[in-house]
Amino acid sequence: TGYAAVQVGIANDGKTNAGKQNDTGARMIGVGYFHNLSRQSQISVMYNQTDNDANAQYIAIGGTNVAPGVDHKGLFLGLKHTF
Repeated sequence: TGYAAVQVGIANDGKTNAGKQNDTGARMIGVGYFHNLSRQSQISVMYNQTDNDANAQYIAIGGTNVAPGVDHKGLFLGLKHTF
């Protein structure tokens, strides 16, 4: 009564009017599992890892601001209930 999910994200280097911004890309992978407890309730767990280039500042699930180039990992545990 549950399902698994995978998410992959790739950000290329950014661009401005002045040209390409080097080392601003990132790669992210996330995996999760969602389990139905009943018709109204679901529990979920997700793990996310982001690999930033030297000047990138992307964050993972539940993350906060990071300095440029810092890699980030996140773990999320959630409960959804429909009334």
